[in-house]
Amino acid sequence: MRMNFLFSVLSLFFVLHSTRAHDFLDTIQDLIEICQKEVPQSEQDLQNFIKSNMDLAKATNAVKCHSKCILEKQGLFQKGVFDEKAFLNLTLNSSDLKDYHAEVVKAIDECKKEKGADDCETAFKINMCLRSKSDEVMGH
Repeated sequence: MRMNFLFSVLSLFFVLHSTRAHDFLDTIQDLIEICQKEVPQSEQDLQNFIKSNMDLAKATNAVKCHSKCILEKQGLFQKGVFDEKAFLNLTLNSSDLKDYHAEVVKAIDECKKEKGADDCETAFKINMCLRSKSDEVMGH
């Protein structure tokens, strides 16, 4: 269960600022459990990645593919392509983010260019890029 919580911390940080965060966390928890069955990752792999200060080079393929699974289940990554419109709609439906349209679009434009060796790595890089941009978007 701790691993599930830790991974939820890695997932789509923009959306966590939503006033509907409780509903989002319930949904993301369900997706994490589904993806853990489909794409198992070990708690040790995840903890090592987090302890590395989320160094992209330290993420195992299982961690990357788990991230891809969650994005796919949310409809944000399909057939190797990040759905920027779906992400924009998801984030801007948040009452906390609706006034940050330009900042969210800028983050999406920068992060959608991320590419990896395969779909898992591409989805993971996009997710981590968006995570890194979340403080900029929220003005921190």
